[in-house]
Amino acid sequence: MSQSTQLEEVSCVICHSTDLHHYQVKGQFAIPLNLSLCKNCGLSFLSPRWTKKRYLQYYAHEYDEHYRPAEVANSRTDDPANFKRYGTIDQRLKSKGFPMDSIKNLLDVGSGEGNILTYFQQHYPELAYFAIEPSEECIQILEGKGVNVLSNDADADWEKGNEGKFDFIIMRHVLEHFMNPLTVLEKVQHVLSDKGMLYLAVPNALHLKAPFYERWLRVVHTYYFNRISLRNILHKAGFEIAWLQEGDEANREELFVVAKKSKTPQKIEIDSSNYELQRKAYEDKMKEEKNPLYQMRRSVGKLVKKLRS
Repeated sequence: MSQSTQLEEVSCVICHSTDLHHYQVKGQFAIPLNLSLCKNCGLSFLSPRWTKKRYLQYYAHEYDEHYRPAEVANSRTDDPANFKRYGTIDQRLKSKGFPMDSIKNLLDVGSGEGNILTYFQQHYPELAYFAIEPSEECIQILEGKGVNVLSNDADADWEKGNEGKFDFIIMRHVLEHFMNPLTVLEKVQHVLSDKGMLYLAVPNALHLKAPFYERWLRVVHTYYFNRISLRNILHKAGFEIAWLQEGDEANREELFVVAKKSKTPQKIEIDSSNYELQRKAYEDKMKEEKNPLYQMRRSVGKLVKKLRS
């Protein structure tokens, strides 16, 4: 990141507090980050952070190179084995008896190269498929798969004209990327049908995956959710939670939820104990990875991997 990159400060989107605890750290690719933790409700996010203009540029032209070069290449094949792991969503829904037979229109927010949609197209070919995706290369791939791309920007006015249109909306590992996840969720709530369901998954900030600095902390992750903050933001956006779970055999570090439109206001939990809970999780992991023994094991692991490659 260029030292001249403009940064902006933000307040908590859940409780609007500006009373934040800051950690100045280096995340993945050694990019400096300002990880901030709301002392009022416990939500964590980047502040100060890159501006919207800088993020749009990064997602359009740089993200694929850093995060999914292999996936973009593989998405051009028709081998179902490449998409086996993308059936996790379908399997989770079936395990809890969530119906798929009433779905007509499926929207995937942050589709990437469309592997999740490819899985659903293979198993539910009768559905109409839509997406929101910023990557120029991925948009071309999606359109080649017959997916209708509504917008390249989740903050745009794509919800207008699509009120109540979608019976099933997928947001897998995308909520943590937005400049304002609350406004995006409000748009999603607007376009979800009355009996529709939202499937949403994010990294679990109370189950931190190692290595914390080199992989878990990312400049593209502007927000970090745990079970409390995720429930709060969904309730604030007008959703009722039908099912929330912290990990399973498919992914132990993932927090996933099925939500529906709420008919009545839902409770938002503003409690400083949530801040203390999240702060302890961060600082325990930071302490662990600063331990010389951990650093030695990490160095040895990198060396072995390099020798094997």
